[in-house]
Amino acid sequence: MALDAAPISRPAPRPLARLTANLTPPLVVGLAIIGLVLLGAFLIPALSPFHADQINQENSLAGPSLLHPLGSDDLGRDVLVRVMVGYRISLAVAAGSVLLALMAGLPLGLASGYLPGLVDNLIMRPLDVLMAFPAILLAVVVMAVLGTGTVVVVIAIGIVYTPIIARVMRATTLTARGELYVEAARARGASALRIVTTHILPNSLGPVIVQASILLGFAVLLEAALSFIGLGVRPPTPSLGLMLSTERDFMTQAPWAVVSPGGALMLLVLGFNLVGDGLRDRLDPRGRARVR
Repeated sequence: MALDAAPISRPAPRPLARLTANLTPPLVVGLAIIGLVLLGAFLIPALSPFHADQINQENSLAGPSLLHPLGSDDLGRDVLVRVMVGYRISLAVAAGSVLLALMAGLPLGLASGYLPGLVDNLIMRPLDVLMAFPAILLAVVVMAVLGTGTVVVVIAIGIVYTPIIARVMRATTLTARGELYVEAARARGASALRIVTTHILPNSLGPVIVQASILLGFAVLLEAALSFIGLGVRPPTPSLGLMLSTERDFMTQAPWAVVSPGGALMLLVLGFNLVGDGLRDRLDPRGRARVR
């Protein structure tokens, strides 16, 4: 009598393998860039013997050296330290503005997608008017009303990006409200609030998360643009856009004072865009099939 073959036991996946199984190359590179930026933004100013606002006229427009790896600006301030402190401002403004847009856009998009008709029109038509304005123009209008400063920049950019988050959330809600699991919950007598919070919201967050990660990079650029034209962070607080604005007159004499904040800005935006691409690959079922 033949014996049944013993079932083949597979080794359990290691914790590190489970952690990295959902990481795509763009996501890994993007997270690495953002991690290095965060590390440098908090460690380098703390370890450097120079302060971001420390003026030394004798060292004005000095080139890169061991003491000043990225040189100094027109007032003799260390460019590396100022770029790292500028990273703090950019990251804080980007995170704060996108968080504000999520707090306002998510409930608006949910209500608009789940309650079509009058409620949908009352919510989306004013948001469509906001989206008709170019982002920087709308931010300038908001700051003309509220004033200038870092907190106002966060509010202005948050208002600019709220319609985008709301529209993405509305689109995913419209798709999810017609799914069978929502119909089943409605047939069981679940309330509208329970259907929205338990079934629709968790299954609609994927595209919103991807959009938010991409908006982080755009928020960095918008903050730099506002600071460049004098409506963002006020001096002497370092900002990448403000550094580009103040040092552009010395581009031929000291190109490092302009290239450094410009390159830092590009690197941070690249990191956020790569994270957005990686999240899209993982959260989109078709993208997930491609990377497996």
